[in-house]
Amino acid sequence: MRVIDRATGRRSTTSYATEQEARRAAARLVREYERPVGKPLPEAIADYRLHLAEGGVTGEHPNKPRTIETTIGRLNSVLAGIGTITGDLKAAEVEAAWQSFTSRPGPVSGKPPSVDTRANTLKQIRTFFRWCIEKGWMSADPLAAVKVVGKRRRGKRQLAGVDESRRFLGKALEMGANGDVGAVAAATALLMGMRASEVAERTVGSLDARGTVLVVTDAKTEAGNRRLMVPVVLQPLLAELAEGRERGERLFGAAANRHWVLRAVRRICKTAGVTAVTPHGLRGTHATLSRAAGVSGLVLAASMGHESPSTTERHYVAPGAAANADASAFLAALN
Repeated sequence: MRVIDRATGRRSTTSYATEQEARRAAARLVREYERPVGKPLPEAIADYRLHLAEGGVTGEHPNKPRTIETTIGRLNSVLAGIGTITGDLKAAEVEAAWQSFTSRPGPVSGKPPSVDTRANTLKQIRTFFRWCIEKGWMSADPLAAVKVVGKRRRGKRQLAGVDESRRFLGKALEMGANGDVGAVAAATALLMGMRASEVAERTVGSLDARGTVLVVTDAKTEAGNRRLMVPVVLQPLLAELAEGRERGERLFGAAANRHWVLRAVRRICKTAGVTAVTPHGLRGTHATLSRAAGVSGLVLAASMGHESPSTTERHYVAPGAAANADASAFLAALN
């Protein structure tokens, strides 16, 4: 079999034992030349990591390292076993990898991924495939026909109403006054409706206006960057944490991260004898109690760093809270 590269004029000749072998080799070579342009899948995922670090599609808000690692981890959880060029990906092999992922027990839970995990993972893989198509490395989404069956959970478990919230807060403030920094962080999560990462990443310089305002910066979206009024009961505790320290130091200590906040919240729940919740559950509790107390959807969404009140209502406010608040406002207007 003689091959002539028209671009360079280079010629090569290969001999085979039989004509049949030569024809098979020629067919493989033709497929190589006709194959869609693409990249080895691991290289494409590595390039996508850089793309995310530069801010994704818009380039305006670089993704946080933890967000990037979560996304890349989900891509690899499904696609890691497929060692081929992106342009050669076949729907059948990608769907088989997806089915393997959905039935595989997780390393921590020992159970197959939940509906939420499946839906989020599928969404992120499809976003990656769309990016590959835009780059000219693929011609179609091989998971276009796949759907996630099942009902997604709405929010995280919250504290059971006002009484449990009071017990949780009372215990957190009591322990915080006795020097428990984690307890102060837990109280901050409940009273201010902040994400665990937002609590952990606050610095001494985040305290503003003589300790009455806590500034949240470096959020994923513009709405996430906000100035929050510090409740009076928290002001002395945060001021004590900040006293005598450099502005760039972490307010809750160098070891503070979202996992540290989670452990602190769980510890307070156990000590207070209330429902075991996560910091995300406290964020939902904050939203539910605020909305039930009459805080408007727009104001609440802004304080929680959401771009739309619908996000707050759909994922954080417990069913009925908004309706009860609206009814109370209506009755108050009549009195």
